[in-house]
Amino acid sequence: MRTENRVPYYLLRVVAFMISFTLAACAARTASPAAEPDQSSYQQLRDGYVSRDASSAAAAYASGAVVRFETSDPPEEARGTAEITALYQRFFADFPEEAALDLNFRIETRQEKNSRIIETGAYRLKAGAAGTGFGRFAVERDASTNLFVLDRSLPGDRDDFERMTGPMLFANDTGGGAALPSAESQASKTGQTLRSARRAAYRAQRVRCVPDRLQKDLRIRSRIL
Repeated sequence: MRTENRVPYYLLRVVAFMISFTLAACAARTASPAAEPDQSSYQQLRDGYVSRDASSAAAAYASGAVVRFETSDPPEEARGTAEITALYQRFFADFPEEAALDLNFRIETRQEKNSRIIETGAYRLKAGAAGTGFGRFAVERDASTNLFVLDRSLPGDRDDFERMTGPMLFANDTGGGAALPSAESQASKTGQTLRSARRAAYRAQRVRCVPDRLQKDLRIRSRIL
């Protein structure tokens, strides 16, 4: 009588499963990583800061976008290209002409939902001798155009920016940052009266680059004056 060495059917299924699993794992390791979302809108906004061109900054936003500077007192909001352009014109005018502006970001969270790229993070704005400020942001971008449709600037500080593990969005920093000058030193340099220098300092610090606690201090001082 002849005997046949046959492999049980269930063992064949186990072997087939292991082979398919191994092939899938190898494919996953060799596949290209998912591409990062296009960051051109961040670059466009940064370029607008460097050139102090309000129209260039506004070009980072969709035509019906909303921008909210929630660190200002009172908060400022702009809707649509014309209002956003005007908002940045006022914003850039608050800085001395010689101050080199440099805006950088660290993204903390990102998700896509309903054709929107939703991101949160922190930003740092260098303004030469005028100082360096920090804050947080929450934005939404159109997934098809990558333009901002919502941009909220929120209170934040250096710790918020530095504690994030992700790299800065742009490695080639420009400009510099020093301690914010006092109203007294500004008055001595420009010949302004101390009262007018303090008012000018207060107006300048309302912009979004200034930490919230400094804004509160300046508001108290303005009431005293």
